[in-house]
Amino acid sequence: VKPGRCVPVASERASEPRSLATPDSAADTMPAPDAPHVVVIGAGPCGLFAALELCRAGVRVTLCERGKPVEERGRSIGALVRRGMVDPESNFCYGEGGAGTWSD
Repeated sequence: VKPGRCVPVASERASEPRSLATPDSAADTMPAPDAPHVVVIGAGPCGLFAALELCRAGVRVTLCERGKPVEERGRSIGALVRRGMVDPESNFCYGEGGAGTWSD
């Protein structure tokens, strides 16, 4: 069982910088290789927003999340609700989107 996953900084995922076009500004670009580097723990609402804002500010960001991506997390939660099978790394509390993703 993998205890979590880290999403590498963009420059480590792609050899060529890509545009981060957003509704706010189409002029945003990938952070420079020598830009400050921050690790954000948790892909809940606050972690995702912090990572987004840091990227927009030109900071290199690594986003770490203990649980599974939201698509896989849906299957884990389905198994929990229907069959009572608990995945300790992907449930109502852990996974992409945070606890609020499945609370309503």
